[in-house]
Amino acid sequence: MTSEKAKQYLRSLRINLPSDVIDALVSAIESRDDCLEQYPASIADLIKLNVLALLALTHSSAQIESERAASGDARTFASSDDLYNRHYNALRALDTRNCVTDLVVRENTKANAGLWVACGGCL
Repeated sequence: MTSEKAKQYLRSLRINLPSDVIDALVSAIESRDDCLEQYPASIADLIKLNVLALLALTHSSAQIESERAASGDARTFASSDDLYNRHYNALRALDTRNCVTDLVVRENTKANAGLWVACGGCL
């Protein structure tokens, strides 16, 4: 995978990262080529694209959903939870030999918390 191919794919997902971050992600993914050679080339490519998306999502602060300009400025940002989970599930299904799954954090799940405090008695 080249950095240019990675940038093109991330643009299609509307994820913007600096070039040096993309280069580092590509380098990390390419370091697993020895293991990925066990797969057919098309599966290895899909694995690389899915792990790239996951790594990019964990390194980006927001995913651009829509933009407008000609000075009606505006940008809308989307939640990446669904996109992350779809790529994570695809990666787990494709990478049956766990060549790259250790590069990403487990499934992105929402955490909910609550606190209820009660005091009883008379003061």
